[in-house]
Amino acid sequence: MHDDEHDDNSAPYSQDLEGERQRLAGIAFRMLGLSFEANLAVAEAFERWLNLTSEERADIGSPQEWLTEAVSKVCLERLSVKPSRRAGYRGNWLPEPVPFPPLEELSSGQNPKDRYTLDESVNMLLMVVLDSLTAGERVAFILHDVFGVGYKEIADVVGRSPVETRRLAKSARLHIQDRRKNEVSAERQRQMVLNLLKACEARDEHAVGCMLHPLVTLLVDSGGKGRAVAGPVEGAEAASRKLIQMLIEAPVMTVSARSVNGGSGLVFRHAERVIGVLSVNVEADKIINIWIVTNPDKLEQWNTS
Repeated sequence: MHDDEHDDNSAPYSQDLEGERQRLAGIAFRMLGLSFEANLAVAEAFERWLNLTSEERADIGSPQEWLTEAVSKVCLERLSVKPSRRAGYRGNWLPEPVPFPPLEELSSGQNPKDRYTLDESVNMLLMVVLDSLTAGERVAFILHDVFGVGYKEIADVVGRSPVETRRLAKSARLHIQDRRKNEVSAERQRQMVLNLLKACEARDEHAVGCMLHPLVTLLVDSGGKGRAVAGPVEGAEAASRKLIQMLIEAPVMTVSARSVNGGSGLVFRHAERVIGVLSVNVEADKIINIWIVTNPDKLEQWNTS
């Protein structure tokens, strides 16, 4: 319970800061990989703000920076307990696919040339790589490399010195650069996705297999609710067979090319409802990763517009 003075002073602050929710949700989504968890993290950060006394809030120079630090701390706490965070999750886990680049997250004070950074920061490969990093690496990279927060401020979030925080961001950056060093252009990836769809529609396993890297991995995240595939499917022959089966043999399903996480992908629909989303990673002109999300909980954004 808040006293009367606390209540009277909290309302104007929350009103003034309401416009920060979308920016904070963008930060939290990149850290957690799920829009539902991101929104919960933002709500908790605002709750922490409202739990401050009016004197404590008056001592804060920038409420926006305070909220950025608060939501980052909430995310760090959740990332630090990743095993228990995913306890009970059935099958493979993938970040949530999003149907559009985050255009709305460009703040009025941000240089338009930095838009590429924001779009790239939800790239599915990047989200997958981020999920393999330590909690500190992920938080330091996203805050510094994506949102331009200084190392001194990030150090307060991760509980390290600025020098150690810089090392965390650098370690994350090196992991990401290593995974992305052989990426093809956006146009080439788009063409590969269109060719993949055409070959699948023709049920041509050989043509599909020729587009896949010999070490390709196909991963399906159903959450135990959508169409399930146990474990990763590895190798061009097995992956091409499974892909055709999933894309073509499902009853009354349409497949179309669509932007996924700012890149090229495929969307599966049944009775106009999105029931699956596919993204790929192309290296050296071969598809080496195929990620398919069929968990309906992770497809809500695709079915609300």
